[in-house]
Amino acid sequence: RPALVKAGKIPDPYYGYNNEQSLWVEEKEWWFIREFDLPSGLENKFINLIFEGIIYIGEVWLNGKQIGELEGMFNPRFFPINDVLRFNKKNILAVRLEAPPDARRRKKTNGLTFDMERDQLYSIAQCLFGWDWGPHAVPIGIWRPVWLQVTDAVQIKNPRISSTINSNDLADLHISCCIMNISNLNQNITLLGTINGKNFKTKKTNLRYQLELKPQDKKTINFKVTIKNPKLWWPNEMGEQNLYLLDLKLILNEQVSDQFTTQFGIRELKIIENEKTDEFIKSMEKNTGSVYDLGRVVGAYPWTFQVNGKKLFAKGANWIPVDQQLRLDRDRYLYLLQLAKEAHFNMLRVWGGGLYEIDKFYDLCDELGILVWQEFLSNKNFANINSENFLEGVKENILRIRNHPSLSFYCGGNEFDPDDKGSKDIIDTIDKLIKQLDPQREFHRASPYMGDDHYWGVWHGKEPYTNYRVVRPFRSEAGLNTFPVLENYRKFTPKKYLWPADKTFIEYHGENQTRFQHLDKLKRYANEFGESSCVNEFIQKSQLCQALANAFNMEFCRSRKFRNSGLLYWQFNDIWPCVSWSLIDWYGTPKPGYYFVKRASRPVHIFSDFEKYLWKAGEQFSSNIYLLNDTYEPLKDHCLRTLIFDIDSNKIFQHEETARAEANQSVCLFNLNFNLPESLSGKTIFLHSRLTDNKGEVVSENLYPIAICAEEKNTDGIDSFENIFSELDQMKEVRLKTSLENPEVIINRTGIGTARVTLSNPSDKLAFFIRIRLKGETEKFHTFYSDNYFSLLPGENKKVQISFKLRDESFEMLNPSLIISGWNCPENLLPLKIVKKE
Repeated sequence: RPALVKAGKIPDPYYGYNNEQSLWVEEKEWWFIREFDLPSGLENKFINLIFEGIIYIGEVWLNGKQIGELEGMFNPRFFPINDVLRFNKKNILAVRLEAPPDARRRKKTNGLTFDMERDQLYSIAQCLFGWDWGPHAVPIGIWRPVWLQVTDAVQIKNPRISSTINSNDLADLHISCCIMNISNLNQNITLLGTINGKNFKTKKTNLRYQLELKPQDKKTINFKVTIKNPKLWWPNEMGEQNLYLLDLKLILNEQVSDQFTTQFGIRELKIIENEKTDEFIKSMEKNTGSVYDLGRVVGAYPWTFQVNGKKLFAKGANWIPVDQQLRLDRDRYLYLLQLAKEAHFNMLRVWGGGLYEIDKFYDLCDELGILVWQEFLSNKNFANINSENFLEGVKENILRIRNHPSLSFYCGGNEFDPDDKGSKDIIDTIDKLIKQLDPQREFHRASPYMGDDHYWGVWHGKEPYTNYRVVRPFRSEAGLNTFPVLENYRKFTPKKYLWPADKTFIEYHGENQTRFQHLDKLKRYANEFGESSCVNEFIQKSQLCQALANAFNMEFCRSRKFRNSGLLYWQFNDIWPCVSWSLIDWYGTPKPGYYFVKRASRPVHIFSDFEKYLWKAGEQFSSNIYLLNDTYEPLKDHCLRTLIFDIDSNKIFQHEETARAEANQSVCLFNLNFNLPESLSGKTIFLHSRLTDNKGEVVSENLYPIAICAEEKNTDGIDSFENIFSELDQMKEVRLKTSLENPEVIINRTGIGTARVTLSNPSDKLAFFIRIRLKGETEKFHTFYSDNYFSLLPGENKKVQISFKLRDESFEMLNPSLIISGWNCPENLLPLKIVKKE
């Protein structure tokens, strides 16, 4: 589709309802033609034509001769082509492709194509047919590289490297590979190898192995190498991401016949049992039965990740394909994964309805310390799938990704019963493949299953976000849906649909269901802050709900570690411009929820745990205050201050407490109890906690709005939450003072520059929900903010660092502005000059 847009054959499918005008693409067969010349000297080589990935089925012709067939999005193909190649003139490669048959089985509602129930029959990403955050738009074409493999008579196949840590001083590397003789002669071969540091300096380790192979023979060789004083690989914020390079070369007649290079890390990962699992299992029976919640099996896998002997609380999100049209450039991956790292994340779940990700993704996760939970294709039931083609794709992708230190474990797929009649044989076969091909890694049959939950009472059930207060061994899906930032929402939304919000448009670029419930859910949460009068207000209120809910969820799960051992938000990114659960929109701009989650995930954090945020006047408000310590050092000599104040910043309650916690521990510091007087009826109060170190520096803080009503309300009802925070619309205006430490930002030779802005609240009122943004930042720069969407108490100031990463190499100079605004803070423009250093 990108090529068709560029050629003017279809309009941009991401704007409005334009996607409907591109669906004819799926009904055609497509031919791809390429001419190429071969360099001289290859006449006596062995040459394979390799297709790493296509969509979906077709044939390959070379110089007018059909050389093979293609089928499967995740099924690479290798074609020997020596007999067909022309070595002295142009070669013509032709590929015919078409979509799988069920791509054409569409139906329309109100003239539009929505997601519909379908079985997964083929080895292809399920979400391309439509999901509740993406459209039906099946791409057809070549989505991964096509290349020529040139070797001599012997080749390396499927190298594998794993590690065992014996002590601080010694680690063993276990290396294996298959050596193939593809000629009709006996061959004497020498395998040479080197092991060296990739991102650090170390003494090179040399390997040597000799063997003889008969014609068309192959042999798997195994050897062990001991590394002294190994540099270990650690997840984000546990240590360095030390990476090694293994380089293997096959020497035949003093020439390199074939070679292979891979990066790897020395690390040991185990998944151990959670604390108090027996309590969870006792309460599990009444919660089982739905594949969308806890699955149908009573019991619990081990869910506590332990890396190099240290327990880790998994903080992260679910990863979906970064683009519906499969524009998978490294820049997009690096930017998104860098945002994950800066949010203190250490794990991403590669969701089963999407891709087996490209190599760049796993390489970058290695480099950034992001553990990967890898799923296989999502399915309600595997009864009707082409099992041979599907399992071929499973096997090839295990072989491709298994050397990555970031790869933590495998999972059978998303929200299906892996033990039903149609699925069990397939899942059992995957289990056997993993035991054979990658025995060091665990396999979980499905998600949710055996202790991980997908909690959707909040959002789909329209429950208040405090219903996240349920302890599970692992929470692998949960989230609240909201808009992208206003300036990005305008980019794909025709003006007539902006306001009032259009139910059909939001469904099409949202949950993509013919139930048309998406707008009602958005209003249910946004209307806690009162009915909106414009699109800007609606978006702001909706985003605030997502931010508060997601932060509370992370904080609660962390406060119960290691009874709960991780939370992965649904979802991290978007596949196209839409209204979704994502923390980062398709354009690359973080929503407010990203920054709330970033604060909630910092290694040391303070958390106020309350059972509800809607109270009745006359009740005793109660909150347990937790110190969350994910570091591996004890915390001492810290001070906690907790305040309660009203929207005019009148102080109602204050408490101070010494704060201590052991290494990698969450501890309840004290229980706050406060009687809510009748005078607060119909009001909003704020609960604020701040943690400072022994130097008085702020380590962590949080702020929660709490609503108080005059009468008891049915908190299971939707209407009971309407307007509970409407008093916030009456907050007094605060005019922030802003200044730049360096008004001229220099972009260095690596394309990066930094600015520092100071914001001050000179008033005696709270400045709430403050945002900083660079005008037009997604077009020219990737922009990273040390913090955003924060609040300032009266008289406070805050410094924010902004990093600019250049996207357009032709850039010379810009004079943009930083735009600073807040819930009750009028827009403030701060001029900025950005200059590129030569």
